Amino acid sequence: MCSNQINQLAGFILDLHLSIFVLLMLQYSSETFLNRVVEGWSGAKGLENPTCKVIKRSTRSRRNSPESWTVSFSFFFASSFCSFSCFAMLLSSLVLSALSLVSVTAQNVVQATQDTWDLINYAEHLSSLAICGEPYGVIYKPFQCAGRCSDFPDMELITQFTPQDPLDFSVSGFLAVDHKRKVFWHVFRGTATLNNGLTDLRIKRQPLTSWNTAKMDCPDCQVHVGFLQAYNLAYSEAKGAMDDTFAKYPDYQVIVTGHSLGGAATFLHGINLKTSGYDPLVITSGQPLTGNKALADYNDKLFFGDNPDFTHQGPDRRFYRVTHKEDIVPRIPFWTPYHQSGGEVYIDFPGINPPVNTLKVCDGQQNPLCSFSTSLASTATQGIVEAAHLIYFTFFFLCSTLLYPPLNSDLPVGVWGKPLNGTI
Repeated sequence: MCSNQINQLAGFILDLHLSIFVLLMLQYSSETFLNRVVEGWSGAKGLENPTCKVIKRSTRSRRNSPESWTVSFSFFFASSFCSFSCFAMLLSSLVLSALSLVSVTAQNVVQATQDTWDLINYAEHLSSLAICGEPYGVIYKPFQCAGRCSDFPDMELITQFTPQDPLDFSVSGFLAVDHKRKVFWHVFRGTATLNNGLTDLRIKRQPLTSWNTAKMDCPDCQVHVGFLQAYNLAYSEAKGAMDDTFAKYPDYQVIVTGHSLGGAATFLHGINLKTSGYDPLVITSGQPLTGNKALADYNDKLFFGDNPDFTHQGPDRRFYRVTHKEDIVPRIPFWTPYHQSGGEVYIDFPGINPPVNTLKVCDGQQNPLCSFSTSLASTATQGIVEAAHLIYFTFFFLCSTLLYPPLNSDLPVGVWGKPLNGTI
């Protein structure tokens, strides 16, 4: 193994420990956390934590023994440390929430239209089929799979792309064309493998550089290293088929969509296409924070112009960042300088197939009335219990027809087949 791979592996392990610690601190109060960790020596289960190693032992008969002093000190130290960590985490969450409230007091929320609902519903049902592809399954041509591929009878599969190497941290997905609606779909799959999970944990940042064009002008843009690496590998794998399809169907509209890690790849792919002269329609679902505020502002300028109106709805809107109530993923990484872009559409409903009146179009970038309306601690606990990240308009965790509801809407006519004049 080369030194670069060793460094990457070391980084993954460090990020994993940090992430586990953060989630534990957010999920439990210090008292509950210690009660779970501290177990008696006399036949009780033991749970050892690398940060808070605490051993509880009965000291009634040996209260003044050296061991009891050691245990008492260990308990006090661990209790204080864990309590302080939890308090600091929650306090920082409250401070960030307060700052966001101060900075976005003018932001508002409007009701989504039926066309907006239909568009997102259609895109998410198609996006959920990415889990049916490689490496766990296969989508057969013309467009058949173990899931609800039959809901899209006019779809033709172009190609699937997936990591080929154990150390290839790319994201999977597929390209397909809908000949009836003249749409070229680029679909990216969410986190589904250990490699994808390790990619999610690569929290360092690096500058955003152009792919194939000199038109990108964002010198201050920084991107999550893992997401950028994953997207670049997927893009290089799919680019040949993408170019051929663009040339074959130059009048087809291009729609890019993806969930979770696939949402981050969708976000970056949208910037790539937009700066290459195309006019893609981008729909991300459960997208984590992908870069810094400069990147968020740059994306907003590309898709909404110099004076963005994030509440505008219609066929000329080109970007939707769909979030779900209590989903923690659109809130992480939760520290500066990571920042979400505008264009949020918030599902204020716990289950699949949300009613139209629960779909909110949000002004601003991190609107406190939308996915940032709940505390980070609440989102980390209740959202995980409710599996909020895996439940949007449909499910995002199995390739099956058993649980998945059938598609119950069509793609709005307003987004069918717009000319594509770019080059990539």
